[in-house]
Amino acid sequence: MSSYTGLYVQRLESGEIHGVQVVDSFGNSLSLEPEIYIKRQINPPINTLPNIDDYKAEISKPKVSPIILALVDWVNGKSVPEEALYRMQQFGFIFPDLQGVLKLTPYGEQTLRENGLL
Repeated sequence: MSSYTGLYVQRLESGEIHGVQVVDSFGNSLSLEPEIYIKRQINPPINTLPNIDDYKAEISKPKVSPIILALVDWVNGKSVPEEALYRMQQFGFIFPDLQGVLKLTPYGEQTLRENGLL
């Protein structure tokens, strides 16, 4: 199973699918060839995805970044993936002290407060 989720399909005038837009758990989006989408067993099934013209992204409420949600988990003592820890450091939310212990930065705390998560 893949860590990607299908969003919509892109079709030629003939109706043939030539691309499938997917997103990963960190919000990164890319287009895949239909054969790759099927081979990787990405959900939902390709034949249930809307066409690009019918796709309507959720715009009613801004989404909280998966990295910020991982930061909440980390602050609450839950285990988070190494990739999330790496990204949290890249964004300046956490830093290792001189002993290598990860600490929340003032910016990380501010970000949690601004999103109503602290």
